[in-house]
This record gives sequence, structure tokens and C-alpha cells, in this order.
Amino acid sequence: MAVFRHTTAVAAELRTALAADLRPYQVRGVSWLRETIEAHGGAVLADEMGLGKTLQAIGYLVGRADEGPQVVVCPTSLVGNWAHEIARFAPDLRTMLDIQDFFRVSSGSARVSIAALPQRWIALNVLDPADY
Repeated sequence: MAVFRHTTAVAAELRTALAADLRPYQVRGVSWLRETIEAHGGAVLADEMGLGKTLQAIGYLVGRADEGPQVVVCPTSLVGNWAHEIARFAPDLRTMLDIQDFFRVSSGSARVSIAALPQRWIALNVLDPADY
């Protein structure tokens, strides 16, 4: 029953925070991410291609936007997709290639860029391995 209540609360929050109508399994995915990361410090969201993992991750990011910069590490080929999806579904998140509210770096330059980061707290890392 607690899982149902938590998922229902997350659904209500996401209706106002995201410009998207999530399917029930996607809402449960965001809820699960929150629960699992809170309990274990991290989580892996993996399923079939095309079921909305990026949107679920964005739903999670929106809920943590006030906690500090967030990093998405992905292949160079997906940087544009992440920027587009964030602008489409969470236009209040700012996407930048330097430390701001949201930090996005391509995996091809990740070693250099992450090593060059100033000593600042990063609230969340999202790794999108896609085609590794």
C-alpha cells in the first residue's frame, strides 16, 4: 500500500512538473528511482528500447533540480537528444555545457571535462551508455 501511495504522490507532482503525460509504468519508474536512490545511493534503470527511460530520468531530475548541479554523461551522438528532450518535457531546467543548474557532457570528452570541473557539489549523475 505504501508503494501505491508514494507512486500516486509522484504522479501528482509530475503532472505539474513535466510537460508530458507519463504512462503508469513510467510514473512507477520515477517513483522507483526516488525510492531506490534514497535507500541505496544509486539505481540502474534498464528496459527495452523506446519505453521512456530518458523521460523517466528527466522526471527524476526535475524533482531534484533545487538540490544543485546535475550531470548527464552520454555519447556525443545523444547530447542533442538529451537537450531536446529536456527542453520539451522540462523547460524550466537549464541545460548548459558548463556548471549551472544542469551539466551535460558528452562521453567522448568526459575524462577531460569532468577532471576540469571546479570543486563544486554535484547533486546527481546520470549515465546514459546508449551505444557503448
